Amino acid sequence: MERAKIVGEIEIGEIRMKETEKEIRNIPEFKKKVEKSLTASVTELLEIIFAGVIILEGSDLHLEPEENQVKLRIRIDGVLHDAMSLNLKTYQDILSRIKLLSGLKLNIVDRPQDGRFTIACRMLNISDGGTPAISVAGFFQPTNQKAVSLVV
Repeated sequence: MERAKIVGEIEIGEIRMKETEKEIRNIPEFKKKVEKSLTASVTELLEIIFAGVIILEGSDLHLEPEENQVKLRIRIDGVLHDAMSLNLKTYQDILSRIKLLSGLKLNIVDRPQDGRFTIACRMLNISDGGTPAISVAGFFQPTNQKAVSLVV
């Protein structure tokens, strides 16, 4: 039985996943891969970020704005790790893309929103035989729009 898409979907191709798997085995390698991809489109950048989180077996991805930069953090085995910092422009682009994928309103910044989208990847093993997809929830705080994506 095929699962219905929640709202939006990021599809991580088999080639991208295999390439990313070869390059990422720990947080410093994740940082290096993402930094090399910062000039790519936002869609490609998100594919690489989420592929890295999946490969590292992360359960959460946090984007935490600060005054001049944004911390990208990954929870692995219950521990939240600082993975890297992003500039504010890149963060705004990523946040807008996540909001669009999640069916959230781009112009709402003064109150929390909650949404979902899926990540599809043929290389993931799903035990129930359904479409290989990961559900991701986003939460945006009214103060500086912190984004938390939970890989469930």
